[in-house]
Amino acid sequence: LIMKKDKVLYKEFIKDCVKIIKDKKIKILHASYLTDAFFFLKLKTVTDTKLISSVRGYDLYSKNLDFSKVFEEGDLFLVRSKVMMFDLIERGCPKDKIKIHHSGINTDFFSYKKRDFSKNEEIRFISIGRLVPKKGMIYTLKAFYLFNKKYPNSFLTIIGEGKEKNKLMDFISKNNLKRKVKLEDRLSNNNIKKVLHKNHIFILHSITGENNDSEGIPVVLMEAMSTGMPVISTSHKGINELIEKNVSGYMVREKDVEELFEKMEYVYGNTNIWEKVGLFAREKIKRDFNINIQN
Repeated sequence: LIMKKDKVLYKEFIKDCVKIIKDKKIKILHASYLTDAFFFLKLKTVTDTKLISSVRGYDLYSKNLDFSKVFEEGDLFLVRSKVMMFDLIERGCPKDKIKIHHSGINTDFFSYKKRDFSKNEEIRFISIGRLVPKKGMIYTLKAFYLFNKKYPNSFLTIIGEGKEKNKLMDFISKNNLKRKVKLEDRLSNNNIKKVLHKNHIFILHSITGENNDSEGIPVVLMEAMSTGMPVISTSHKGINELIEKNVSGYMVREKDVEELFEKMEYVYGNTNIWEKVGLFAREKIKRDFNINIQN
């Protein structure tokens, strides 16, 4: 934004950054997103530094940019999944510059809670994520609509903000779901843990969105799994590395509302396996996606 508005100011900003790097004897620069690496390359060329770039998903998949110079001059690229590593190689990044570095969560904070459920109580589903196409919230809503018709004693909470909110609200209104679905704005981590503990089954129907926008490995799925709740997601990008199908969670095809409904019905009807699946899920997160190990 600085560069677009004022090139003179941008040059001064670069000079200030270079001075800080030299004064502080900084040796490593870190671009939090692949798209940020273009800026950091300017600093790298005039300082004695190495450049590490994190690749998260949106920056790689939804941006139709030429990263060839970044791949050539950057020193290390940290990707979230094996799928992302192969996608980065396909875009021209040398394999020896790529390392898989999973995101991690605080598994002590997102603590385990055994889900108890009896058939005479309300079954509570929850989905958390930005209300954008790649989170597939409209497919979650459509599947819940089918589920609620067959099992009226059910409730869905969707937490998030984004451009698809009105679309979701229209679907809720047209299908008389106002008493069965609750849309909540973004919550703090403390409140996310509380709502995860309060609900029975977590759904994240990730899909390939606009402009090929795709997931890395969604952190909120890790958080739900860490609490030991059954999760249902899709066979999408790095999610296959997070969920072992039918062992630590369940996966369906992208945009397949009928299959999602059937999986919701299956998990609802087999409460006897919730604890086993939940414990497998928590152990997976503690072993492979634990922030205290990752960092």
